[in-house]
Amino acid sequence: MKGALEYEEGLVDVPKLPEDYHNLLSQAAGAMVVNCSGWSLTRTPGHMDVREKHVETGHATKDECADAIRAPKVALLFQTQAGMPHAQLWQQWLGSIADLLPLDSIRDEACRPQPLVDMVTLSRTCFQSPVLPAHQRQHLFSIYLHNPPDQAAFPQDHVFFQTEVQGRVPAFMGHQPRTIAVKKLLEVALWEPLNQRFVTLSEASIPLYPPEVVYRQLLSETFSRINACDSKGLPHAAVMQRHDRKDSRWQPAMAGFGIPKEMWRRHHQRLSLTRAHAWLAALDDHIIKAFEGLCESLPDKPAGTCYSDEHYISTLLSYHSQDIHTDCLGLVANDTWSTSPPANQQNRPAFDQPLQPQITMELLLNMRRPSMHCMYDVAIVSAARTFGTFLDAFAPGPVQYDARALHLECPLFGDGFRAETVPQLQQAVFCPRGRDVLQILPCSMAEAASKYTGQHQPHHHPVRHSAMEY
Repeated sequence: MKGALEYEEGLVDVPKLPEDYHNLLSQAAGAMVVNCSGWSLTRTPGHMDVREKHVETGHATKDECADAIRAPKVALLFQTQAGMPHAQLWQQWLGSIADLLPLDSIRDEACRPQPLVDMVTLSRTCFQSPVLPAHQRQHLFSIYLHNPPDQAAFPQDHVFFQTEVQGRVPAFMGHQPRTIAVKKLLEVALWEPLNQRFVTLSEASIPLYPPEVVYRQLLSETFSRINACDSKGLPHAAVMQRHDRKDSRWQPAMAGFGIPKEMWRRHHQRLSLTRAHAWLAALDDHIIKAFEGLCESLPDKPAGTCYSDEHYISTLLSYHSQDIHTDCLGLVANDTWSTSPPANQQNRPAFDQPLQPQITMELLLNMRRPSMHCMYDVAIVSAARTFGTFLDAFAPGPVQYDARALHLECPLFGDGFRAETVPQLQQAVFCPRGRDVLQILPCSMAEAASKYTGQHQPHHHPVRHSAMEY
């Protein structure tokens, strides 16, 4: 199975394709046969038919290959106050899935009585020249960025090139413009009809898993990952702590907008929304007015005032009685920096405090919360087996379409990794032991990155390794 990781531009030689490559590919595609016995359409939860999605948004997708096989996407929404210090990590992460497609989506399209396109056309559509940078040849994620409006544009070969949304505003932590920025990101991302999950991240966020795991996990979940539930009656203290609604921040005037105190909610800023919930937030022009007038946090306001980026979306979902369709936890990202047991863990340092913890492979592993039975080895192995190139879907032998899912208490991203953590983080992710155990990047991608970091990496076969096979 070959992804783009061998062809990262500027890192290794790009192979020359035979002049009749497309003809050879078409001949192979014309002879392809998929075993459709016992087949039934495997629709991802919340994944509408592609033709339904075009009607919904009035827009066509920019990714013709993903569109042809009706493959859903995960939108990563980055809201930043500065640059993107971990851009190299994100570029390597996205590049590791170049040319890979969900095998179930290919099989679904091939076995339909009336597919959108024939296999020959599909093979041509999904082939992209290896001359393109690897991160531009991935089909699983859409990237959107809300950064300061005065920040210089990214160069053409940058992973965040042309991902900036229009009409950006300065958005500082705790201020109302941060909420407006999230709404703007959602509005733009919803124009892509394939986007089915919407994840909010920051410049300090990093992935804790390979992209295949993140993709399969989020699309397997029918609820939004946001702690929007009423805390009354919820179990154990750890959950209760995440559901401290900060009722003192609610103001009686909010009742005039239809927000009584019992509807007041508080959530973590890193969250994942279903498409239906993303539409609610993007289209809302009522509840946002309550927050604009009553909830803006300014330096001269008292400490009890609310922060709209911690309350708006969860309260909006509560207002629409959609809190029952959330996971009640909101553990998209983990900002707990400790290798100690959960009872002794400490949060990462605030952005105005000196950096204390050592960024190690052990810390990153612990951020996956193995003590909460997050079986990351199983998830990594099973998810990787459900992806391949277009040709892999027609290979002889059994093909795996389902992946072992993590449970909702397993975070998928890490948070709080400020710019000064980059050298330590690169060492933890790209070191020989780190790349074998963490598997955030496959070995060949880590080797390529070492050319930038100056670290020596021994040769490894370009596949992910795992301590657990089953």
